[in-house]
Amino acid sequence: MCESESGGDSKEENVLTSENGQMEHIKVYLRIRPATADELGMDDGCITVEGDQAVVLSAPSMSQAFRNASHQVQRFTFTHVFPPDTSQKNFFDGTVHSVVSEFVNGQNCLVFTYGVTNSGKTYTIQGDHQQANAGILPRSLDVIFNHISGRQCSDTLLKPFLFGHVARLSEDQVCALSCVAFKATFAAWILLALKCFIHLSCGSPLLGFSIH
Repeated sequence: MCESESGGDSKEENVLTSENGQMEHIKVYLRIRPATADELGMDDGCITVEGDQAVVLSAPSMSQAFRNASHQVQRFTFTHVFPPDTSQKNFFDGTVHSVVSEFVNGQNCLVFTYGVTNSGKTYTIQGDHQQANAGILPRSLDVIFNHISGRQCSDTLLKPFLFGHVARLSEDQVCALSCVAFKATFAAWILLALKCFIHLSCGSPLLGFSIH
């Protein structure tokens, strides 16, 4: 998984210069997926973790790369290497949490995952049906909405327009939108009253119905 943050202070070894001369800080994390039962049975010691920032890959004895002496062993370094037993929470806290915090404070950030099929990208991003296994996407949204909780402006003349713009509404437009909202609320209450009347007329209990 990679992260890119435009602007800000960066260490020299992790700084790239873009075409416009701005500095971009890039972090690359490696998360090792737990081996399946079949993979454990044919484990050939292909990956060796060296500390928390490097791994050594050894080509399987039956592969074409093993026959090429120059590609038998390769060493790669990362910002951090997460072992197979890393939990979703620990991975989020160690990679994306700080990036999301910078994002809600106005920093431009990018996070993306890269890997072969069945390497665990979807699980890392989304997680599964268990809340404890939520991925970095739902956890990031949770941080964002918790950050803006209580900061929403209920009385504004601005309205979202398309995907990246806002439009300033006139007083007439605000009044028109208020009328539409009032009519929708009034219609919902009328529908609720009719359903109550029907239930009472039929002698049915009022519990359990909903507005559709």
